[in-house]
Amino acid sequence: GARSADGQPAGHGVSPGSTASRAGASGSPNVQKAASVQATYQLHLRGHGQLNLVFDEGTCRIEDRPARQIDCHILADPAAFLMVFWQRQSQWNAIAKGQLAAWGRKPWLGLKFRSLIRNP
Repeated sequence: GARSADGQPAGHGVSPGSTASRAGASGSPNVQKAASVQATYQLHLRGHGQLNLVFDEGTCRIEDRPARQIDCHILADPAAFLMVFWQRQSQWNAIAKGQLAAWGRKPWLGLKFRSLIRNP
């Protein structure tokens, strides 16, 4: 089923249209790293749909239809995404294996994505 940014079933924790708390639970933004970031990501998890994350100067929102244009699309194998996100696998290893890819207006933002969300 649908999952929120913190990996919980939709309707729990961070949900579409909500703002992740600055001091909130896992899946909330790394405020220090995200403080100067204004970017919209679309995360495509193979076989599990997509999620739009809007970072705006230290906050992170999940939106069904972001008002801003998508800056960076990330396509990820779900298992590889979690391994990279939890720092159990190098993003470079996952990229080389075709498990992670980024494209869009600002594809270089894909390399920064993991650092913008606090490790659970």
